[in-house]
Amino acid sequence: LWVLPVGAVVRAPMATFGPSVLVACVDGNVFRVDQATGNVSWAFPAPESVTSSPLVADDSVYVACTNGVVYGLDGNTGRAAWGAELGGPVDGGGVVWGGCLVVADRSGVCSAIDRRTGEVTWQVETGGSNRSGVVAGGSTIYVDNGAGELVAISPERREVVGRVDIGTGSWQAPTLAGGVVLVRAGTLLRALNARRD
Repeated sequence: LWVLPVGAVVRAPMATFGPSVLVACVDGNVFRVDQATGNVSWAFPAPESVTSSPLVADDSVYVACTNGVVYGLDGNTGRAAWGAELGGPVDGGGVVWGGCLVVADRSGVCSAIDRRTGEVTWQVETGGSNRSGVVAGGSTIYVDNGAGELVAISPERREVVGRVDIGTGSWQAPTLAGGVVLVRAGTLLRALNARRD
C-alpha cells in the first residue's frame, strides 16, 4: 500500500487513533500516520527516546520519554499541552485512571498525572527500578518493579497494598486476563490472582 521512512528504529508498539496510527521512534519523533495513505498528519519531536507505546484517551495522546518527561499532546494537532517531569526515565506504558495518567519510572516511583494540567497528583514508591509499564484491573494498578516483585497499588489510597515475590524482574508489563495477573519472571510465566477489594 505505502512505505514511509520514519528516520529511526521503532521499538514501541504502535497505537491507533481513529483512522491513524501513532508511531514512536527511538530518536524521539512521534508521528500520526494515516493508515490508508501513509500521509503524516503531524510529528511531535520529543527531546529524547520514546520506547513505550503512545497512549490514547479521548482526543489526547500521551508520550513518555526516557528523559523522565511525559507529554500530553492534542491528538488532532500534535501540539504539547503540557510536560510533566518525573524522577527518572519512563520505559514502559501507562494507564488512564479516571482523570489521571499513571506511569512508573526508573527512579522507583509510580506517578499519577492530571490529564488536563500535567500536574503530578500523587506518587508511590515501588522499591525497584520500574523498567516495565503498568496495568490496571479492578481498583488496583500493577507494576513489575524490576527488583523481583509484582507490586499492587491502590490509586484511591495512594499506597502499595500488596507485593508478591516473582523471583526476578522483567522488562515487560504484567498482563491482566480474566481476574489473573500474568508476569514474566526470567524464563518463567507466573499467573497470580488479581486483588479483589
